[in-house]
Amino acid sequence: MPDLGWKRLLCPVDFSPTSESALRVASALARELVADLTLLHVRTIPGSSIPEGLLEPTGELTHDLSAPADR
Repeated sequence: MPDLGWKRLLCPVDFSPTSESALRVASALARELVADLTLLHVRTIPGSSIPEGLLEPTGELTHDLSAPADR
């Protein structure tokens, strides 16, 4: 595998079968690249969620998020 220069990988997990597959791939990739692997699980706390529509991304934020995908 070519040296990608990746030193840290982030793998979101939600304990679903798809997430478990992603974790296996991320783990193998981290071993191959000798990179750190961080797992991320976000849990919604009842009563603490932000109502839908309360926060809307600005055009600038939307553009910044899509720029890497456009490349």
